[in-house]
Amino acid sequence: MNDDPPVPHPATYWVIPGELLAGAYPGDTDPEKMNARLNALLDAGIHSVINLVMEEEVL
Repeated sequence: MNDDPPVPHPATYWVIPGELLAGAYPGDTDPEKMNARLNALLDAGIHSVINLVMEEEVL
């Protein structure tokens, strides 16, 4: 049985359940989609984000 908390959206996963979440860049060209993803992260208790995208990478 998996006791991990639910993920905020499908492109995320728990590295350390309930403590460290990893996943795809949450932004989107559609502001509504981006806001929904960011709000889902906040609702999951995520308050800090580390962006590993390099400056020259296109999102």
